[in-house]
Amino acid sequence: MLAIECLNGSVATWSLTSTGVTREVHDGYTPTLFVGDAVRDLYGRRGGSAPSPPPRDGLSPALADLQEFLDGQEAVASLDIESHRQTFRTPSRPLLRVDATSVGAVRAVAKRVQQFDRPGEYTCYNVDVSRQLRVSLETGLDPAPDRTVRDIRTLELSIPRHESDIESLPQLTVAGDRVGSTPRAVVEAVASAVAEQDPDVLVVSTADIVARLFEAADAYGIDFELGRRPGHTKLAGESTYESYGTVGHSPARYTVPGRVVVDESNSFFSMSPD
Repeated sequence: MLAIECLNGSVATWSLTSTGVTREVHDGYTPTLFVGDAVRDLYGRRGGSAPSPPPRDGLSPALADLQEFLDGQEAVASLDIESHRQTFRTPSRPLLRVDATSVGAVRAVAKRVQQFDRPGEYTCYNVDVSRQLRVSLETGLDPAPDRTVRDIRTLELSIPRHESDIESLPQLTVAGDRVGSTPRAVVEAVASAVAEQDPDVLVVSTADIVARLFEAADAYGIDFELGRRPGHTKLAGESTYESYGTVGHSPARYTVPGRVVVDESNSFFSMSPD
């Protein structure tokens, strides 16, 4: 398998074959998240000793109230109760299982959970899992490609990272070569290269290239496809974070149907001259 495409109520898998690429839609997929007790009930308050939550056979009153609140909501496909360990120091306890209507609805459900009561009243699990990893884990689909790495076709798109609008597109290179002196010419040249080479993997110096190309295509009225089907998806927005006293920047992440997008600015991947 090469790539996973998340749809509403289903997923599509793209697989490499001896003659090209095939797309198969798997209907009825509902991603899952779990909701458990407040962290304060599991780890204790600052300065206090670790608690030992009492065992229970069903949901806590707070989780039961939440179950009633979520029942029938548009983003919720079904609700159930499953026992899991919330920490290594506590035994399994009944948690609220929430099956969402789509991968995109998972965060919406988690947001509603956090807004239902006072902050910290509930702990959500399986929310921040990447889309492709989530589908692989929950469906058992093998994400490994059907070919060796050397047999997978790649196309490199690069642009200086400090440039951030479509007017900078003439600086973009395809496989190391400049391809146009205007944004329109660049979009048309990239579309031509993608159609001619039919790459399995797009290696971009920054994922912003994806957004800029589609933005320019819209501005100039160009029918543009970077994936094997129309459109693109923004998986996450850019953000700033602090870790161990250092401020870092996480760029936005994008995906296109039927192709893998590797962002060199946000991964350990690098192209080898061999």
